[in-house]
Amino acid sequence: MANTKVRIASRALAHWIFLGVLEHGGIWDQMGLDADVQLMTGSREAEDSLLKGEIDYIFGSHIGPYKHWAKGIPYVYLAQTVNSTSDAVVASFPIQLLRELEGKRIAHDPLLDENGSVGHPRGNVVIYLERGGVDLKKVTFVENRKADHVQEVLKGKADATFVTIGNAKKAQALGLHVLQLKELPMVNGVTFTTLWPTVEKDTDKVRRTLQVLIRGTHFYKTEKEKTIEIIKQHVASRLGLNDAHAIENTYTRTAKRLEAKPYPRLEAIANAYRIAELTYPEAKEINPLALWNLHFVRQFEADGLFRELYGS
Repeated sequence: MANTKVRIASRALAHWIFLGVLEHGGIWDQMGLDADVQLMTGSREAEDSLLKGEIDYIFGSHIGPYKHWAKGIPYVYLAQTVNSTSDAVVASFPIQLLRELEGKRIAHDPLLDENGSVGHPRGNVVIYLERGGVDLKKVTFVENRKADHVQEVLKGKADATFVTIGNAKKAQALGLHVLQLKELPMVNGVTFTTLWPTVEKDTDKVRRTLQVLIRGTHFYKTEKEKTIEIIKQHVASRLGLNDAHAIENTYTRTAKRLEAKPYPRLEAIANAYRIAELTYPEAKEINPLALWNLHFVRQFEADGLFRELYGS
């Protein structure tokens, strides 16, 4: 019998470190699914496609659904694979504390894109600064979505920027100073996002897709050699991982962050919702937990799926 078709929009290229394993590790096939996964980095494109019925699910969309829910659109989050992000500050001057960014220019993307959708990485920057005690009124953002922000710092157009861990080492090699930040609780990575009528229409496909995420996470965490080989063969060039050291480090960071049980963590939800509050006034009127329905994850736990996979 032919596999069931499932149409998915992935919101970030970085998801492919995990999605490549789902595909080339045979996880979709195990669950009898034929996955058509499209990269849609723009939230409006992905969310419009979901509303039009052109796709079944979104992997991502961590902020926008709060706005849509406030307008009566029945978005739902069903599972969360990653609950943190790790970034670094790259600066033209020696830096030890985030408060040293007061009075400085920070290069980054605008908080909202041309369609009025929030840029999650820039939202993360705001949360980092707030948690670091920085007075945002004393910071100047140099906004340019198309610019290489590290180059802007090197050329003196800005004093600092925020980058991923992998890019921090590259910036340091260029002579810039790096402040490694503590891990930030944040809804991140593959979030299982859809509309409630879609769930009701085909609950079996929802359950099988969720099992793909659960079993794919188990494969990633427990089959290191196979996973690294998949990354080398099918993912590394797409993500710019140019050597074995970069692949190993990326694998290790991802394996650590992937949740064996895909529940969201409360502080991660709170920080994501804080970004929604900052950008969408209507989001302030809702309870962020209203979007989360973890029934299917809880059902799999009650049925013993995680004990079957991990032995405890």
